[in-house]
Amino acid sequence: MPAEFETPEFVAWCVIRPCLLRGRFELDNPIAADRQLKSIRALSAGIASDRIYGPWCLDRPTASGVFSQPRGFAVEDVASRWHGTESIAAICEACESNFESQHALSLGPKKRTWAGCFGWLALRGSLVDLPDRIASSHAASSDLLHPWARLWSHRRLSGSRANEVADVLTSQIAHHEHGEADEEGLDDPHRLIAALRSATQIADENSMGGVAVLHMPAGIVRGKDWEWPSHCRVCMAPKGASNKGCSRCGDRSAPLSLVRRRSRGIRPYRDLTELLSAEGLAELATQVQSRRGI
Repeated sequence: MPAEFETPEFVAWCVIRPCLLRGRFELDNPIAADRQLKSIRALSAGIASDRIYGPWCLDRPTASGVFSQPRGFAVEDVASRWHGTESIAAICEACESNFESQHALSLGPKKRTWAGCFGWLALRGSLVDLPDRIASSHAASSDLLHPWARLWSHRRLSGSRANEVADVLTSQIAHHEHGEADEEGLDDPHRLIAALRSATQIADENSMGGVAVLHMPAGIVRGKDWEWPSHCRVCMAPKGASNKGCSRCGDRSAPLSLVRRRSRGIRPYRDLTELLSAEGLAELATQVQSRRGI
């Protein structure tokens, strides 16, 4: 049976900026930024976390010694596309839009990661109640939009608008809430806040620059399919087909119906049982155990 798991409601974001790694197209599309850069992010996180074994970069469970589902990728497969790791580092490490995650910072000043210009603000873990926190802090607002939905009602954030969103997030997200480490810093909210702060210097929200955001509903991944069940068209909360108001924002309009698209997948990671022989896997496992002292 194909793998099945739930994905949280989240806001995908990216800095709107051309670069040699992203090119100059789809710069205001956070999903495209993830597709273009997630292999670079994975490689740099693997280097920073000491998960490189010969030609292979291993995912966190495999690098910790769990070989029940070994995953990794060839470093050369990722690095060669951009003429090697030194070339990537030269482009990315000096870029002012390469915002660091709290997890990366915890690894030390020499462990800087790449591609910090995109990510998710995911409603999972301690952030699952973030919309309620924000609504509570705006109890006296006369705005017809739910405060959570209002934050993401513009697809591009810059200038005073970006600063307003950054202020709201800063007031409701604690310093220790920095996402899940196994996502390579993908959902570190402080990375988004840093990007928004940088966008306050851009005055025109319609010009190139700033931060692009895309509010996405909770979904289910089934194999290669990613499904988003019916949800509120205003705030993205799950919503059935009845005429009852949305449980979060109260909107009574018809929900957006189920959407199906291709899943994000695990690339650049691959199943190592498809790439290595039993002897090769055993040798790799021995290397991991030796380095980790298992």
